[in-house]
Amino acid sequence: MATGPSGTGPGAPAYAGGRVTVLVLVTVVMLLAAGYLYYRDRTAIPVPSNVLKPGNDTRLAVVTEPGFSAFVALVGEQELTVMDFTRPMPLDPPPDGWWHRRFLTRRAMDLSFGSIGGEQALRLATDNSASMLFRFVEVPLDRYPLLAWRWLIEDPIESDRDELTRAGDDHPARLFIS
Repeated sequence: MATGPSGTGPGAPAYAGGRVTVLVLVTVVMLLAAGYLYYRDRTAIPVPSNVLKPGNDTRLAVVTEPGFSAFVALVGEQELTVMDFTRPMPLDPPPDGWWHRRFLTRRAMDLSFGSIGGEQALRLATDNSASMLFRFVEVPLDRYPLLAWRWLIEDPIESDRDELTRAGDDHPARLFIS
């Protein structure tokens, strides 16, 4: 017997018609699931574990948002250094307790250590990219009520957009305190 013009008559190949559609759909679902599982751990914000806490005379070093920064909590003569970039650290992967959060829709920013005016600094460069480098830190505010920092933004963003809206959500540096 001859097969019809679409290959669906008697003697048509076993993979024709609906079976191909089902196989393609199953393959697409499996690829999407594998992609989700791969990126889930790379993009999820972790539960605050391994939180950095000050000891009696401990000086703490932590990394930051984009820019040149040193975060210091001060009370009288007491000083607690929370973020210090004068000593380079490994960035890929970051040290234990640090997270480099990447987003599915953007490349990650470039992380490196360099020198600005003779001082060591963390350099975070973006070009249509975005990510966050962070660590959870717990500081007793009754002992350290003041916060000081510095950073350098080499190329400020010029925009009339409201930074409080999604359209204006484009910042060269941010500090989050909660």
